[in-house]
Amino acid sequence: MLLIDAAARVVFDWRRRTFLLLVFAAMLVKTGIWHIPNIHDAIVYSRNPFVVPFDDPLKQYLLTNWLSPFLAWAIGATSDAGFALLHLVFAIGFTTLFTWLCFQRFAEREARIAMVIFASLPASATAYFWVGMDGLTLLLMLAVVASDRRPWLAGLWGVALGLQHFEQGFVGLSVLLFAVMVAIRLGHDDVFSWRAAAAAWLGVVIGKIALVLIFWRAGMVVAGRDAWFIANWQMMQGQFWFHTQVVFWAVLGPGWFVAVRYADRGRASIPFFLALFGVMPLLMFVGDQTRVLAIVTFPLILTFWLTQRSVLAEVTRLQAGGLLLLWLVIPWVWVWGGQPKWSVFPYGVAFAIGKLTGWYQLPTVDIGDWPFR
Repeated sequence: MLLIDAAARVVFDWRRRTFLLLVFAAMLVKTGIWHIPNIHDAIVYSRNPFVVPFDDPLKQYLLTNWLSPFLAWAIGATSDAGFALLHLVFAIGFTTLFTWLCFQRFAEREARIAMVIFASLPASATAYFWVGMDGLTLLLMLAVVASDRRPWLAGLWGVALGLQHFEQGFVGLSVLLFAVMVAIRLGHDDVFSWRAAAAAWLGVVIGKIALVLIFWRAGMVVAGRDAWFIANWQMMQGQFWFHTQVVFWAVLGPGWFVAVRYADRGRASIPFFLALFGVMPLLMFVGDQTRVLAIVTFPLILTFWLTQRSVLAEVTRLQAGGLLLLWLVIPWVWVWGGQPKWSVFPYGVAFAIGKLTGWYQLPTVDIGDWPFR
């Protein structure tokens, strides 16, 4: 218990700045920073988001992640470095906004507990592990939940989300809306505004319609994700069924311990778990399992765990310290293609040494895929 007591002192007794510095430094080392392997295709697209740059229909699903390439084009951030930096800014904005909201809305104790839970979830670091479209997607999802008192604003963020990633936005907000409606049915009407959830869901649909109109107006004929899905159906089944245990673990990582604690709420936890396990079959139909499920479950977790003062207040000092300790010692596990991946931090250090000093000989492979081989 001495180690748990020490971890609890870190969470509750250290100065806020020191505590946050530890959390962010640990996130960096545990996860690292790298770019999404297909970032070069997104960069090509960003140089003119009103034409189809790929003849291969299996690549054209990338064009439906339209908003961030459009923003890069609009501000001229279409070089390799500029595009990556812009998307890293989206990721930093996501983390910064969450941190600000915690300490703005909650007392110090609850805010620190929320930060520990947030750090333990794969969603918190996915935008850094694969710098790319996910930073803006997660930022927009966070903006939706932060706009719970202004349904019209949540709807506008939903439109932007539909332009950025309709499929993830639609599933994520459908899961949230379902859980909120079940909670209201069970008499728990203080979880989240159903009007804000419905407005955001409708906004995502409107955003998708707007994107279809943009493509039509630009004369773009774009093959959707269905082409990729049909071509890779059997591969995804093998990835899931042969690696089921690690695939499920990596959806929440150490956050599963929070789920066990949350189950103590009994009947009040039913809406959350119905929604969470209801979306789990999606793991059978995607190739980047942790990335997709971490993102689409984030609005649900954000609403039912991270922004609920009553939930945070129930976490004891030892439980918060124990979670911090578990998160620090359990390696980063992030499943792609059914295979567990690991921190890219050592690769980033090796890359910097190789580029700046030559003391390390970088491999003669596509450096974007290097950490994931």
